[in-house]
Amino acid sequence: MAIAADFPSTEPWAPELLSASADFAFRLGDTDAAENQLEAALDELERRREQVAPGNDRIAYLDQVHSIYERLIALELNLARPEKSLEVLERFRARTLLDRLQIFAEPNGQATRQDGANISPLNGRELRQRMPENTLLVVYAVIEKHLVTWLIRPEGIVVTTQQSSWEDVSTLVERLHDAERRQEVLTELDSYLVRPWQNKIRIGDRLIFVPTSSLYRVPFAALVDPDSGRFLIQDHAVGVASSASEFVAAVEHDRTLSGRPLGSVLLVGDPTIDKHSYLPGLPGTAHEIDLLKDVYGGLDVRTLLRGKATPANVLSLLERSDIVHLAVHALPDRNDPGRSHFVLTATESTSGDLSARDIVGLRLTRTRVVMMAACSTQVGPVSPSEGALSLSSSFLATGVPAVVGSLWLVDDASTTRLSVRFHQELRRGADALSALRTAQREEIESALGRTDWNWASFELFGGVANRLPDL
Repeated sequence: MAIAADFPSTEPWAPELLSASADFAFRLGDTDAAENQLEAALDELERRREQVAPGNDRIAYLDQVHSIYERLIALELNLARPEKSLEVLERFRARTLLDRLQIFAEPNGQATRQDGANISPLNGRELRQRMPENTLLVVYAVIEKHLVTWLIRPEGIVVTTQQSSWEDVSTLVERLHDAERRQEVLTELDSYLVRPWQNKIRIGDRLIFVPTSSLYRVPFAALVDPDSGRFLIQDHAVGVASSASEFVAAVEHDRTLSGRPLGSVLLVGDPTIDKHSYLPGLPGTAHEIDLLKDVYGGLDVRTLLRGKATPANVLSLLERSDIVHLAVHALPDRNDPGRSHFVLTATESTSGDLSARDIVGLRLTRTRVVMMAACSTQVGPVSPSEGALSLSSSFLATGVPAVVGSLWLVDDASTTRLSVRFHQELRRGADALSALRTAQREEIESALGRTDWNWASFELFGGVANRLPDL
C-alpha cells in the first residue's frame, strides 16, 4: 500500500547510518555495540515519527523503515532474548491504532484509557502482568525470511524453536481461495502455525493470534488438527488482534464496559439499494433483524430498515449503542482503506456509502461489540506495521474493544443463523469471543458443517475479558 507522505528530511540520517554501523559491528562479533547502535536508531525513528502527521502518514512512515526494527529483532533473537525481541516488535506494531486510542487521554495528559490503563506499547513485564488468565497470545512476524512465533502468558514469553520458511507458509495461504481444497490447506497450515507449539496449549485456553502479512487472511478458528481432524475452534475460543499491546488494552476496556448494565442495541438491515446498483437487495435481513429484536426484548432496541437505514441515521445512533449489528452489503477497497464502505440507503442529497473514513472519525466510548454480518469486512490492504486496514480496524480505532467481521463473501441464511446464536449468547451474559465460539461450533455440528464454510469466515478482532454465563 503506497501512501504519500512528507517525511522529515530525505537526506541520509542517523538511523540509517547507525543501522549500517550496527551491521558492521555485528560482523565483527561486537553484539553489544550492534545492539546499542540499533537502539539509538529506533530512538531517532521515534523522535522523527512524532514530526509526521497523525494517521496514514505515520503508517507509511513506519512501513518504510521496518527493516531497522527487523534488524534489532533478529539481533535479540540471535542473543536468545525472546522478551526483548518482542518489545522491539511491539514498538512497531499497531502504533497508529494505539495513537487513535489516546483519544481517551486523562485530563493530566497521560495517554490512558478511561479505566486508567496505559495504552502505549507495553514492555515484556507489563504484558505478562496484564495478560488475562487462561489465555495464550500467539504473535507472528517474518524475520529474515522465516516465520517467528512468540507465545505470551502471564508466566513468561518464549519463542518457538521451529522457524518455518515464510515462502512455504505464504504459498499455502495463497491456496486458501480454493474452497474445494480449503480443508486440506488448513490442515497443512496447522502444521506451520500451531503444531510447533501445540504442546504448550492447556485445556480451556483462549488462543489469540496476532498475524503478519498474508496471515491476516487465515481463518485461524478453522485450522484443522491432522491427527483428530477437529477444527481449532472446537477445542478453544479463537480470536485475532493487531498487536499484543492492543489486545491487552481492548480486554481492559471491555472489562470496564461490561461492568455496566447492557442498555441499548442498534440493529441495521435491509437498506434500500439503488436500482442502478449491481448489488442485490437484502430482504432476508429484515427477518434477521426481527429475530434479533426478540433476542434483545426488554432493552432499548433501535432498528433501522429500508428507507431509515441511511448513513446519517446510523452515525447518529452508533455513539449511543452498547451493541451494534450491521446486516448490510460491505465493499472493501484494496487500495485505499478509507474508501471501504457499507452500502446503506441513499437520500436525494447524499449517497448510501458509510465509509471507513466516516467511522474512524467517531468516538464510540460505550459500544462494546460491533457485529458486521456482511461480506469481507476484515479485508483490506495489509500494512507491515499496522496489519489489515479494513472496516473492522476502523471500528477498533473508534474505541470498540470487540469487532466481529468476515474474511470472504458470506451466505445470507448461514449468516443469519450464526448471528442470532451469537447474540443469544451475548444476551445471556457471555463475552463476544465465547459467544462467537458457541455459534461457530453449532454450525460445525450441523448437517452442513463440513461443506458450508460460512462460519469459518467470521472472526473476532480485538479483545474481551472472559465471561461465561451460568448454565
